[in-house]
Amino acid sequence: METLPYNYAVFLGSGGMTAGVYALNPDTGTVSAILTLPRGHSVYSMSLDELATKLALGTRTSQVSVVRLEDQANPAVVPTHRLPCGAAVLDLGWLPDSGLATLDHTWRVLLWEPSLKPCSVRSLATTGLPIGALCTADTELVVISFQGKILFNELPDGTIRRIIDGPPIARQLPPFKIVLWPHRNALVYPSATGQMATYANGALRVRDAHLGGFHVALPLIDGSLVTIGRHDGRLKRWDDVEGDCCHEVAAPRDIIAGAVASDREQSIVLVNGQGRAWVYELGADELKLKYHVEGSAYRSVTGPSVTMRLAIDRQRREERAHQIGEAIAQVIESGPPGQTDELHRELIDLGYERVSCELRAQEAQKHGDDVAELEARHRQSQLLSPTRPGARKYLSKYTYCLLVDFSQF
Repeated sequence: METLPYNYAVFLGSGGMTAGVYALNPDTGTVSAILTLPRGHSVYSMSLDELATKLALGTRTSQVSVVRLEDQANPAVVPTHRLPCGAAVLDLGWLPDSGLATLDHTWRVLLWEPSLKPCSVRSLATTGLPIGALCTADTELVVISFQGKILFNELPDGTIRRIIDGPPIARQLPPFKIVLWPHRNALVYPSATGQMATYANGALRVRDAHLGGFHVALPLIDGSLVTIGRHDGRLKRWDDVEGDCCHEVAAPRDIIAGAVASDREQSIVLVNGQGRAWVYELGADELKLKYHVEGSAYRSVTGPSVTMRLAIDRQRREERAHQIGEAIAQVIESGPPGQTDELHRELIDLGYERVSCELRAQEAQKHGDDVAELEARHRQSQLLSPTRPGARKYLSKYTYCLLVDFSQF
């Protein structure tokens, strides 16, 4: 298996002759098997925990397993457990105590304690309603009945806290998903008629979205949400301010699952009803095909949460900014002035303009350019929040520079 931090990977669940779980490296397109299952044990559902260290999966043959991903050279599989009812596991999600919530083909929800032993399983109280979708949100487990009843269950005991009425959802396979849209602190799900229901701040809003419903709703790190209709061949992007559709392009049809492959390259993995998978780039005017994912009979796909992807993006930017800072420092030490403009532009694009200003001030000071140093210090003072730790000390330093430079006039 190639070396790849699993929190950078996308996981594909497969069935048929190649049943199991596969890790896709979004940068290289390489697919690696991390779990092989017997023939026919199709992986219908998967869920990563918030830190992307554990992958839970449910199969057509009613099995629930957890793969521990801390050691990527030797991923450990927690012993498989079979649901008491023997029904296919259609959806699952992690609970705050590291337990699991599972939705099976009898349309009921079971709560599993962290041990995942059958003796620790109990049914979620749903007032007798058949459930078609589930989602964990903070300290609540949210489930939706086919009639459109949205039940908010308090965790860990599962007590129903409140019930609201929403649009009905379709009873079909694969089931539709409830998606958490973090930037709007909202829950999103598709109605049976293709509308998009959004619940945020105690209010439910329903918008026309796709003809015939959609299985893919992907929050992006820029705050927007992408949905892809299964039958209408459209991709829509929804803004994070009002939640309205702000962009629309053509998309492949019969898409049943999707995940973000790379925020840096704005690419997504899509799986269709025939079990084929592709990676597409989200362009301004089109959804551009990048490559076909090796393998077949894919049934599900999952990847890191928005929170984890934001942390990954921040780490990558910090690492690159550190490299640029070191390069600029070397030029300042040994080179003539004006040789670092390209590096400064990249540093600013990464979101580190304050660092760029500090380095420009140091470079100007080394070469005795008082005007350039003052310009850099002035710009840095504009970018500095007064409440930021160390702000007072910096502003005092900037004021001192002004006094020293103007004392000659």
